[in-house]
Amino acid sequence: MNNKLWLIVIAAFIGLAVLACEDFGEDLINDSILLTEGVWEQEYLDNKSSEILYSFDVKSGTQYYVWVREHWTSGTSGFADVVISAEYQNGTSIFSNSEAGASNSTAGGSISNPFPPSDFTANSDSTVLIRVQVAASPALNADSGQFWIAYTTTSNRPAETITPETNPQIISGAGVWAEGSLANENSAVWFAFRIKTGATYYIWVKDLWSSSVSSDSGYADVLLTVKYQNGSNIVTSTENGAITPVILSAAQNGRVLIKVHPVTGALAQYGNFKVTFSTSTSRPSGE
Repeated sequence: MNNKLWLIVIAAFIGLAVLACEDFGEDLINDSILLTEGVWEQEYLDNKSSEILYSFDVKSGTQYYVWVREHWTSGTSGFADVVISAEYQNGTSIFSNSEAGASNSTAGGSISNPFPPSDFTANSDSTVLIRVQVAASPALNADSGQFWIAYTTTSNRPAETITPETNPQIISGAGVWAEGSLANENSAVWFAFRIKTGATYYIWVKDLWSSSVSSDSGYADVLLTVKYQNGSNIVTSTENGAITPVILSAAQNGRVLIKVHPVTGALAQYGNFKVTFSTSTSRPSGE
């Protein structure tokens, strides 16, 4: 084989390798949850093997700050001890396994005295991928749980507002029933589960009308409001879910929130309920 042909073969190989890297980066970006500057996103890590991907666009020369609310900075139980890594879309590492909210300090963190963020100055116009994982040696009872993440272009930590909506009960998987109760007309319970763009989900509820028992069984008559996290309502105050499901065709990655609240008025019935989701049209068993 002459030198010219060898050069063609080598050039073709390099080109394929570059395309493979670009495709790999693009696939990860497509699977990630898009962050908006200054807006907290909440998620949940099931175990030490799980990870959540986030992304945001960066501009060369701009400094970025990545913040987390997790075990060491939450001040409450139920939060995971997490580390984060960041890389450009082409795979170049920015930082790795940073405790971003628990690093660079030994004093302990809190909402009123949070740890410093992980920060970097972008060296190109690109998209940055953030990986969130449980720390390799997590704190006691913090090897799973929720966390919050946000980024800014200033050194000011975004305000953290704790409400039932921002601290929902997690439905841990398809077909897993979560329970709650409604005591009066002002009651509401929030739930959340993870969604992926393009997938279809079916949301079900067990209440007064689907409990297959008499009206004095203790089940509530409920309504569902479904919305994207940090987004608009998908369905508002629907009675669907008890017999026929609420159908969601996901338009984004992230989490969907479900607000369970009671039917009010003279015929209101308060009490217990269960809620879940499926990825098929069959109502999950085990309720």
